Amino acid sequence: MQAVLTFRIGNKVLIMTLRQINVLTGEETTVEYTDVEKAAAISNTNAHNAAAPQREIERLERLETPRRLAESFSDSGLEWLNANRALIATERAKL
Repeated sequence: MQAVLTFRIGNKVLIMTLRQINVLTGEETTVEYTDVEKAAAISNTNAHNAAAPQREIERLERLETPRRLAESFSDSGLEWLNANRALIATERAKL
């Protein structure tokens, strides 16, 4: 199997095949990896994806600063607070 690197950029994933070049001969070979290494890479990706809703919940909760809570006494502030809490509930449902 070929070894690959994956990079997450926003909601896209860039996959690169790893190659090895012998600097003395200039010979290029594809780096191979084992099934165990592949399973570990998949597991890490799955763990990253599973943690995404929790990270989003924490980000949304950090938005509720004391100032925002004080502003919630106005109609527009209360609308924002309710909308933010609805987003939090949506993310919690993903867990």
